[in-house]
Amino acid sequence: MSSTSSATMSSHSHIVLVVGLPGAGKSFFCSQMKTRLATSEVDLSIHEFDAVERQLGTNMSQDTRDQVLAATSTVVRSSSSSSSSSSFSPEVWRAARASVLAEVKRDTTANATAFLDEAGKSSTASKTTSSSKKIHLLDDNFYLRSMRKPYFQLARDQGGFFKMIVLKPPLETCLLRNSLRAGRARVPQSIITHMSEVIEWPLLDNRGTWESKAKWIEQGEEEDDETFLDRATAFLVDESPDYIPPKLNEDDMASGEAEKQPETHLLDNRCRKLVALVLRDVKDPALKPVLAKELGVLKKEMTSMLSKQKQQEQSHTSDSGIMSSNFTEDELCEIFYRKCRALLSGYSDENVVVAAGKEILSQRNFITACCTWH
Repeated sequence: MSSTSSATMSSHSHIVLVVGLPGAGKSFFCSQMKTRLATSEVDLSIHEFDAVERQLGTNMSQDTRDQVLAATSTVVRSSSSSSSSSSFSPEVWRAARASVLAEVKRDTTANATAFLDEAGKSSTASKTTSSSKKIHLLDDNFYLRSMRKPYFQLARDQGGFFKMIVLKPPLETCLLRNSLRAGRARVPQSIITHMSEVIEWPLLDNRGTWESKAKWIEQGEEEDDETFLDRATAFLVDESPDYIPPKLNEDDMASGEAEKQPETHLLDNRCRKLVALVLRDVKDPALKPVLAKELGVLKKEMTSMLSKQKQQEQSHTSDSGIMSSNFTEDELCEIFYRKCRALLSGYSDENVVVAAGKEILSQRNFITACCTWH
């Protein structure tokens, strides 16, 4: 869902990613920016990925849903449709992410085109547009570099500004804030903990990656919230050319990413670590094997999907169109996290994952009762 405060269009769009774990304060930060920029000459759009996914899952017409499914590889459709955690739809999740990217791309492209048209008509075009700025503020975890890369590429291709707000409170703070959330907004503690172990933070010494050319700010350890919000507000509206990504070629964009271990192994390792973390906190000896079995099924499903996709890629030519419809390895990792979240969301105490314990075990439809997350 995106919210917009109206103003005239600026010459270049600002694409700003808010990066952080669940409970890091991303939504609070976005709400503060909306309040602070409400009276300024800024056209601010806030894109909350989870809200877009919920809306898409609720309001998607059957025709639209069929189109989404048609754009998804057969192996992914058949595998996800048979999952016990069917309350989470990988297709809707991916469609939601694609819709945000498409919306930002349309606006960024339109801004760049309009500015060039005006510049061709009048030498004063830059003066008439510089008083207002179009800012897209994207609220998501963005915990893997591959999730941030498409927006860097978009800003690079359209001459827009690319920035990141990195929120890194202590893990304990994130867990505490998350524990105060109600119902489906609460994320299982094990998932947040594991995400904190695998998150790829932007680093100043990322010389081997495209992200070494990106600009971001984060709150200092001794910096109070108000001071940081003041600094972040100035950062958002700054139109220094330094925030426009350089025209890197595709080899430079891929540099530093080829050193990853083989995709199937990386996916399997991430899934294993998360399963171990979840089971470590299970205290009920009767519940642990039930949960271990279900998580094992999910892990096998993800690795099987990736293996079948690799087979598909080898049996089709590059212009067949099937590769673009397959999920990437990082996407499958995120899908596994969300399926685990759907599986665990029925418990009232995610710290030990056993609050409902024997009562849940007595239910015949155990997994269906737990799958309530959106």
